[in-house]
Amino acid sequence: ILVAPNLLPLIFGEEYRAAATPFRILLIMLVLFGPSMILDRVLFTLGKQKQSFYYMAFAALLNIILNLILIPYFRGSGAAMATIISQAVNLFLLTRLASIHLHGQPIPFFSLTKTILALGMMTILVALALLFQLHVLLIITVGGIAYIMTLILLRASQIHDIVELTKRPL
Repeated sequence: ILVAPNLLPLIFGEEYRAAATPFRILLIMLVLFGPSMILDRVLFTLGKQKQSFYYMAFAALLNIILNLILIPYFRGSGAAMATIISQAVNLFLLTRLASIHLHGQPIPFFSLTKTILALGMMTILVALALLFQLHVLLIITVGGIAYIMTLILLRASQIHDIVELTKRPL
């Protein structure tokens, strides 16, 4: 989110600088996507994939309606806002459905705690790097290293996945 205004022009050219705001809004999806995926798997395990599909279809329809309303006023940012709102509604509906079918058992969001802490550490270091006006590629590198090192220090299960990815041939 912090490096978007410099990252997009670096990768795609100066004409993409205006896309930084919608890009920043869409990055919020990273927060919504993880819990949604967890709930989707929980509901699949419970045999509730049909209801989950209906909620996803409702969210897609809501996204279309919100696009029709928001894009004329906010253009690309309106489309990004519509996506975030519809995804948040989908997450709410999935959470409600999972809570009903788990009969009060806790939803397994605890697995995201270490990831959220790692993202927080990465954000702090990226913000500091921005204060020192470092090059955007160096800032991204610092952020990535901070994220991975924090996961290692927290002994997060994602480290195993990262190690496995590095072992695959290109």
